[in-house]
Formats: sequence, C-alpha cells, structure tokens
Amino acid sequence: MTPRLGIRGRCRALTGRSGALVLAIAAIIDGCAKERPFAAEVLPAQPAEQSPSGEVASRRGDAAPPSLTIRCTEGGCPTGFVCATTGDCVECNTNEQCGNTSSPVCDATTHVCIACSTDADCPDPRPFCSRNPTNSRANACIQCRSDEDCGGDSPACDLSTNTCTARCQASTQCSGQTPICNSSTRVCVQCLMDSDCPPESSRCDGLTFRCVTCLDDLTCPTGQVCDVPRRNCVQCLDSSQCSSETSPHCLTETGVTGALNTCVGCIGNGDCANKPGIGSQCRTSDGRCVGCLDDSDCADTPAASTCLDSGAGGPCSADQDC
Repeated sequence: MTPRLGIRGRCRALTGRSGALVLAIAAIIDGCAKERPFAAEVLPAQPAEQSPSGEVASRRGDAAPPSLTIRCTEGGCPTGFVCATTGDCVECNTNEQCGNTSSPVCDATTHVCIACSTDADCPDPRPFCSRNPTNSRANACIQCRSDEDCGGDSPACDLSTNTCTARCQASTQCSGQTPICNSSTRVCVQCLMDSDCPPESSRCDGLTFRCVTCLDDLTCPTGQVCDVPRRNCVQCLDSSQCSSETSPHCLTETGVTGALNTCVGCIGNGDCANKPGIGSQCRTSDGRCVGCLDDSDCADTPAASTCLDSGAGGPCSADQDC
C-alpha cells in the first residue's frame, strides 16, 4: 500500500512527473509555491542566569535566546526577539529592548541582555562591572575589586563576594596598634605569636591577641612573679613573696598610697611596733616606718620640732622653720 503524502511530500513528488500531470493538479502546485522554508526551530529555553545578589536575571518577556539561528521572515521574529541587521532573530539590539530588569544592558556583540558591559552601567552601591571574558551573561555589578574601592568602617574588600567589609583578608589591610590579620576571625589584632611583639612586651596573649609582659611566672625576670589577670610582672602578689627583713610586706591594697605589688617595710602602724631603732609610724607613701609624719608628731623643743623628709624630728627643714 502506497503511503499517503502530506502537502510537502506531494509537492516533492510532483517535480518528477510529466507536465500533463502537473496541469491536472495545478491547485496543489500553487499551494506548494506559497510555502516558505524555516532555517531552524526554536529549542527549549536555557536556564535563567542568577545575579550576584541571588536574583534571577530575567530576559525579555518570557522568551529564551535561540539555541540555533532563527532567520527573520516577513512576519518578523518569535515573541521576545527582534530582527538584527544580520537577518537573525536576536534578544536585543538596544538597551531599551532589555527593559528595566536585572539585565538592562544589550551586549552589542552577542545581542543578549546582560547586567553590565562597563562600570558606567553600574550604579551605587555596586559601581563596578565584573566582566566574564567567555560569557557576558555572567557579568555582574560589584561593590569592590580591591581595598582601594572601600573605606570608612568597611575598609577591606572581600574578594570572595566583592563586598566591602570591616573584616580583614590579609595583614596589608591592618595598621596602627593592630597590624596583623587573624585569618580565623578576620579581625586585625596586635599579635598572633611572640615574635610579633616588641621587647618590652614580648609575649602574645593567645586569648586577647595583645602583646603583654608575661603569661606566667616563668616568663618574668628573676625575682618577679606574673600578675596573670593584668599580664604584668611584679615584685609580689602577697607577703610570702617578700623575703627582706626591712621590706617584709607586700603592698596590695589599692586604697594605700605607694606602688602596688611591691615589698615594703610597712602597710600600717601596727607593722612598726616593737621594732627598736625604727619609728612607730608607717609612712604609706613609701612603706617605711618613721618617727613622724608631720610636725605635730614632733617634740615641742627647738631641736626636734620639725618633721624632716627622713621621717625623723629635727630643728628645721627650711628657713621658715627657724
């Protein structure tokens, strides 16, 4: 049984037959002559691109760019496409044909709508165009390309996201009292190791990342101990660490004048009692047992009426005492 032919098949069959047969079916031939061939069909739309902000980059209308070339016809191009000077159906010829979307710029070479082509296409707060050399659809407006593009409270450019941040990526982004970037926390710190610290504060505190005098007694000079809470080397923390007979007390009370955490002769008058040859009053400014603190502690005699700097009574300490 001979298969039935559609109008295309019938037209092809007619070309190999006699002229008489052609005349007999002239109406069919006339219909074939009016057909117009198509260069290619439109394939399914490609997946939509995503912008750096995560938004789907829409294309013109609901159409996708042709996967194969579609030639313009007298009837124009499919919905969502326009005719280029090359005779092909394309996504755009001008920016206006891209509309007010996340891809508002027409690529003059590929005739597709993209996010940007130059920095001029990118408004604040993302004023720079990151261009993909092989796929312009991947172009994106970004906030920064280097630290020079950032400032204020966000001086560092995070190159993984191209955004300005307060967190550092490298020590070159740190300065002043915190010149080193802690890669774990992305925060500028004073030190990460002892070698980052100056001689006078040669230890790096691993908790605060600051240079300190000591971390324990072993990191202090001989004869000193570490005041761990303050990270500072001192002479004493309690009186058990004061071995001198003349300075057996550790000054630790903040309400007492004198250098804290130093070994002194006395803290109160009770420390001066029953010490032959030493005064009975404690001069807290230097922790010494003295005979007087002021003139009222001296005898009412010309030879010992004035309290001298030594803490003993004497005839005078200045002309006005005479």
